[in-house]
Amino acid sequence: MKLSVTHHRPRKPTERVAVFLHGFGSDQTGEKATSLGDRLTKAGFAFVTFDFRGHGKSEGSKKDLTVSRLLEDCAEVITPLSAEYRRVSLIGSSMGACAAAWYAATNPDRIASCAFIAPAFNFVNLLVDQIGQNRLSEWKKNGLMKFTNQYGTTELGYQLVEDWRRYSLSQLAQRFSTPALIIHGMRDDAISYLHALSFAGRAISSEIDVILVKDGDHRLTAHKEKIGEWIASHFARAGR
Repeated sequence: MKLSVTHHRPRKPTERVAVFLHGFGSDQTGEKATSLGDRLTKAGFAFVTFDFRGHGKSEGSKKDLTVSRLLEDCAEVITPLSAEYRRVSLIGSSMGACAAAWYAATNPDRIASCAFIAPAFNFVNLLVDQIGQNRLSEWKKNGLMKFTNQYGTTELGYQLVEDWRRYSLSQLAQRFSTPALIIHGMRDDAISYLHALSFAGRAISSEIDVILVKDGDHRLTAHKEKIGEWIASHFARAGR
């Protein structure tokens, strides 16, 4: 499976790289990724973006989306970076935050720090709750179900639900030990900021900071400059 990957390098050699993981239906060219790339490379980080399979310019189909496949994509990109850079940090947006958190939880020695923007740690459960039991049964029977978000309409395979049974939120909290920053808007109508607070309280990591943006929505693009400052500062502290 060929993934589209972009590697931005700062002017001076560095041992630090930040990897951006985009949300469902988005890609590596979004406003937050572009803004973060500018901010972090100026701060001396290398910055890597990529499109998950079925997104952007990567091969594959969204019909095959599962958390396990998201993690396979992460491994394909992050493994070679771990050989080149001493400190690898992850930035996950929405669904990408779920992938980043699980990757860090299962590779604690490989990831120095994480930043989560409007994290959808429990996004599959949210999808299931959204459609209800009757449509869930229909999804299981047909194998495919159409979903619509701000980026359009797409079909997802039922294997997303079946695979999700391996990734409970309680297990993630019990395994997540990486220093992290969570940024969430209090006007997010897609995923409540209360989910972020709950995860921060339950995770075994002793270093989780939460920033709540009072007028922030799910995309938080209106606050992208501040987000860049907050994340650059967090990564700098976590690198000491």
